[in-house]
Amino acid sequence: MASREPYHRPHRSEDQAEEVAPIQVGPVPILGRVELPREKPRSPVLWKQPPDASLAMARGRLWDEAVINQDDRVPVPDVYQYPWRAICALRITSRSGKQYVGTGWLGAPNLVVTAGHCVYLHADGGWAEEIIVLPALNGADAPRFGAVKARRFRTVDGWINGKAAGSDYGGILLDEPIGDRLGYFSLGALGDDQLKRSWANISGYPADIGSARQQYFHARLLVEVNESRLFYDIDTFSGQSGSPVWFTASDGRRIAVGIHTSGSQRENAGTRINGNVLANLRDWRRHAATDAEAVAAS
Repeated sequence: MASREPYHRPHRSEDQAEEVAPIQVGPVPILGRVELPREKPRSPVLWKQPPDASLAMARGRLWDEAVINQDDRVPVPDVYQYPWRAICALRITSRSGKQYVGTGWLGAPNLVVTAGHCVYLHADGGWAEEIIVLPALNGADAPRFGAVKARRFRTVDGWINGKAAGSDYGGILLDEPIGDRLGYFSLGALGDDQLKRSWANISGYPADIGSARQQYFHARLLVEVNESRLFYDIDTFSGQSGSPVWFTASDGRRIAVGIHTSGSQRENAGTRINGNVLANLRDWRRHAATDAEAVAAS
């Protein structure tokens, strides 16, 4: 494995867990309706009211996604078409048993890319206990493409030990190569000039409209970029943490260039896919495929 800058040194949930339960992949019951505003519920039983994972990302520190001025998000009319079907609603169970919502996207047949705070929750036990991946969830309809339980997660040292915004990215490794059926995003570490002049798209599962069961989309030019972050006034809300930030290439490919993570009333932001992030995502993609082959052969 190529060397990484210290903040991008990868971590595996299998290495950190006190007990690793057997990996489970398969259909699960449809979850109850999500009824979540912005505040973290006080009840310890949150199965029917899962808060956005950003609420458990850091003690006393919350970067919440925001709608900026007028809400320009629109519902995706047909989530069963690519690229929308490669975007997944997440139902995250923490070590304490609390439930959270988030968004992820297929970056390979066996890899869901998401925010680091969706897989490692600083204020709620660290590594998630389990995440249910629901590709192309569409309102109250039964998940057309099923649901997959996952227990193997990835993030990096900068998120676990530093809560660094530019390290807020993670991976969910799947045994089932659902991306072979649904398609997945290409990954790109693009230069500043190319990023600034390209139209950026974000789509995910917000909790304020659609109750984290309906996919919503918005697109605009990026406002600013730096070495590790992308900034934009694209409208988002809690629940969309982990959504892809992507461009459409001239050949039709959808190229993910960032992972939406946070925001304010002035601007929203995401982790930029730079060289370090890209190298880790490619490693996780290889590990996910290798591990899935081993499970299939066992």
